[in-house]
Amino acid sequence: MPFIGKRLTGFHKRLDTIIPPQEINALLCLQQMKSFHALYIRENKRGKLFMAHTLTETQMAQATKKTQALTLVIVCVGYFMVVLDTTIVNVALPAIQSNLGASVSELQWIVDGYVLAFACLLLTAGALGDRFGARQVFLLGIALFTAASILCGEAPTIAIMIVARIIQGIGAALIIPATLALVNEAYPDSKARARAVSIWGAIASLGLAVGPLVGGILVDTLGWRSIFMVNIPFGIAGIVVAWRFIRPSTRVKESSLDLGAQFMAIITLAALTAAFIEGKTLGWNSPFILGAFIVSLAGLVVFLLLEHRAPAPMLPLKLFANPTFTATNVAGLLLNFGFYGQIFILSLFFQQARGLSSLETGLAFLPLAGSTSLASALIGRFASHTSPRLAITCGLLLSGIGSLGLLFTTTAGSLLLTECFLFLIGSGVGLAGPQLITAMLLHTPQGRAGIAGGVLNAARQTGGALGVALLGIFISQDHPALLINGLHIAAVIAGAAFLAGWAITVRYVTREQ
Repeated sequence: MPFIGKRLTGFHKRLDTIIPPQEINALLCLQQMKSFHALYIRENKRGKLFMAHTLTETQMAQATKKTQALTLVIVCVGYFMVVLDTTIVNVALPAIQSNLGASVSELQWIVDGYVLAFACLLLTAGALGDRFGARQVFLLGIALFTAASILCGEAPTIAIMIVARIIQGIGAALIIPATLALVNEAYPDSKARARAVSIWGAIASLGLAVGPLVGGILVDTLGWRSIFMVNIPFGIAGIVVAWRFIRPSTRVKESSLDLGAQFMAIITLAALTAAFIEGKTLGWNSPFILGAFIVSLAGLVVFLLLEHRAPAPMLPLKLFANPTFTATNVAGLLLNFGFYGQIFILSLFFQQARGLSSLETGLAFLPLAGSTSLASALIGRFASHTSPRLAITCGLLLSGIGSLGLLFTTTAGSLLLTECFLFLIGSGVGLAGPQLITAMLLHTPQGRAGIAGGVLNAARQTGGALGVALLGIFISQDHPALLINGLHIAAVIAGAAFLAGWAITVRYVTREQ
């Protein structure tokens, strides 16, 4: 009896029949009848009777929609937690600095330790999802992320805090590509999938934007440690619901764990980030900084050579033969470069140059959060009727204009003008972020959603890490005037990054819907 204990297809809700073993073959034939769309058979305690559960076509459709909705909700919760933690910590940085005695470079490592681990491991995480199933990798990631959040919240020293943030980033890396793969599998219809992916992407934009606001509220009311502890109930709920309701995922057995290339990716990004963060402290001509730049460049070359020669590479370079795929990844890197870098600097500017509290700083970011949410919701509503290229180009252009507008920000007077430019930046990120994913998936081979999601998110997180590391160079806490000068320099660089992304999108991303 090869089918005993095995659900053949779909779902089951009620018991239709109890039959003896000799009639089992006849029951299997019911699958071919229009009135039965699912079959479930199991042996009873005595080993002599079998039970068959069936669904009508209407019941099957209802069950499918329920599963799709649950899958989308739980992966969006996981995604929101991960992305929220990339920006929620920024508002808490002055409080952490005061409590744990951190320097500016250590504050950069608190942010970049998370983002760097996130970026470095996304490619391997995508391959893990393809090889072992997105559901299993998602569950592992949520568990690790939640445990690391507890460690962050209890960290007694800055060193333990940085290590905990790195572990948290590893969990985040496991979660993100798995969420995209789960959404891709749950929605086989292309239009429904486009709407779902837009919602998924909008959640990311929302998490990025509301992080400072949520962080400000928590820091002022419950203290800075609460920004990490808030993840715990959501993490536990995510594990329970995902285990219960998300079905095991399709596996791509040929997906490779290319450990050599993974090691070189970590070396490359870690060395480059360390060079930018420590360059100001150690001196740009110091042997350590020059060596870090050389190691980073050599690591990149070795990484590309390994991937070119690997029979089953962690990063299939053939994906980049498609101009749209390449352009969306470059645009995603530039988008996060400008966005993450400016949030880091503005958080310090608002509190240390303008004298705002954590809560007031969070409220100062409200136009950024509101516009990001609004733009994401609008583009999600019309995603199936609009070319991704239009949303991406408009978004990057708006963010570029908003960033350059921050040149008018001063240490005195009203912040109204600054808030207007933050509104433009948020609107641009909300428009472009979700549609970068949609455009990329349109040019991704079937069955490669996990690794493709890892590539795009790795590019975006790499951009974020480099944005914090590079733009943070211009920050000085010695005097408010020096801090505002650093903000202006960062605004020009970030604006140039957004506009470069706009130009690349105009040139290389196709107009197809």
